Amino acid sequence: MILVKKNRCVQLNGEAFFKVAHDESRTFIVQAGNLEVKVHGTSFNVSAYEDDEDIVVVLQEGKSRGVRPRNVAHHDSRRQAGIQ
Repeated sequence: MILVKKNRCVQLNGEAFFKVAHDESRTFIVQAGNLEVKVHGTSFNVSAYEDDEDIVVVLQEGKSRGVRPRNVAHHDSRRQAGIQ
């Protein structure tokens, strides 16, 4: 795990659920493959297995923002919408 003063940052290979405490002064970043998910407080799951073609982010509540997408499927469980 990489921890920087301004940000909270983790690198992921696999799958993990995150419940991030709200903190406007420190962004929480998940780096998975060529994707970064940046949040200030939310709950979400990231599935980013090395052998899979897609990285999947499932938002449970709050907002997330993907940066530098590779082959990304984004699914907001509240809206049941997806983007490939």
